[in-house]
This record gives sequence, structure tokens and C-alpha cells, in this order.
Amino acid sequence: MHSPEPSRLNPADLPLLRELVATFDQAGPFTLAQSGFAVAEDWSGQEFAFAVKRLADAGHVEVRYRAGGFVHSVEGIAAEARQAISDAGTAESLDALDERLHALFEEAAHALEAEPDHPKAAHWRALFEADERTS
Repeated sequence: MHSPEPSRLNPADLPLLRELVATFDQAGPFTLAQSGFAVAEDWSGQEFAFAVKRLADAGHVEVRYRAGGFVHSVEGIAAEARQAISDAGTAESLDALDERLHALFEEAAHALEAEPDHPKAAHWRALFEADERTS
């Protein structure tokens, strides 16, 4: 069956898509079984079936359907799905980096208050000023 052109990825489906891609990359085409996906361990069978069907209908995964229109096996992964995973990973990394940098700036500010004459104090003050200009 010809897959439709991939559409935008629903962010709620991203964890399942990551696991589908990892499974496909490790084993190649595979028969779908909910028990193989940690993200779906607390889902009902219906929730899992609809989530995979959503990904397939959007063109993110190439599948073979069973009677009733639900996914039987995963036959391939669309390049756009891999890109969406990569982009999401980059965004998550940047968010984590932003949180860590904020924590480091707070730590440095407290250290400067404690030691305003530290040899690196001028350097850190310049970084704080630059950060304020870009915020």
C-alpha cells in the first residue's frame, strides 16, 4: 500500500515513533506487538493500535495493515520521520542546555557575591552583561 506524504508529527506520538525507529533499525521489518514498546506498557491495546495507525496514516512509518485497518507489521520508516526525531532531539538538547546554563549563571552570581574581587570576576560580569543584552 502506498504511504501518504508524511505530515507534521504529533508531539505526543514522538516517544512511540522513536521506539518504532529503534526497533526497525535493530531488526528490520517486524511484526507489531505492543509488548515490545516500553512507552506503551501502560496503554490499552486500543490506544496502542490507534497511535501506530496515526503514525502510519500520517506517512511516518510504512506498514502492512491487517483486516480492520490496523497495523500488522512495520515495513519501513520515512526519512521525514527520522528528521522529526532528530529535530526533536536537538530541541530537547537545547532546552536542557538552557536550563543548565541558567543554573550555572545563578551559581556564578552567588560566587561573585561571595568573592567580588576574584581574579575572574570581571570576566563573569561581562558574561552577565552579554546575557542580559540577549535575553
